Amino acid sequence: MTFQIVRTVGEEVLWESPVKRGDRFTIEYRHSSDHTPVRDLFTVGDEGEIVLIEESYRWYGAGLESHPGMGKTDFSGDWTRVRMRRVLPRFLLRVGEVAEQVLTIQGQKVPLLSI
Repeated sequence: MTFQIVRTVGEEVLWESPVKRGDRFTIEYRHSSDHTPVRDLFTVGDEGEIVLIEESYRWYGAGLESHPGMGKTDFSGDWTRVRMRRVLPRFLLRVGEVAEQVLTIQGQKVPLLSI
C-alpha cells in the first residue's frame, strides 16, 4: 500500500510513502484559535483505510474530541488523551499557515505546508 497526499483539485500526488496494515502515523498541529498543541494518532486499517485511534491535547479547544460517547478519555497526565476508533475511508485535511501541521510517518517528519 502507499500513503499519498493528494491535492483534491486535479488529483495531483504531492507526496507518498509505502505503508502496511497496522502502521501508525501522527499529525501534530497548533489549534487555530487556542494556539495549543494537538496530536492525532492514526493507524492504517486492514483495507487501507485511515483510522483515528487517539487525539491528545494540553488544553481543550473547539472541535477537539471530548464527548463521553466518542471514546475513553484519560486526564491523568500533562496531555488529555481521547482513545477511539474512528474509521475515515477518505481523509480530507485543509492545510493552513496557523496550524503548522506536521505529519510523522515511517520516522519522517513532513511539514504539510511545505508540500
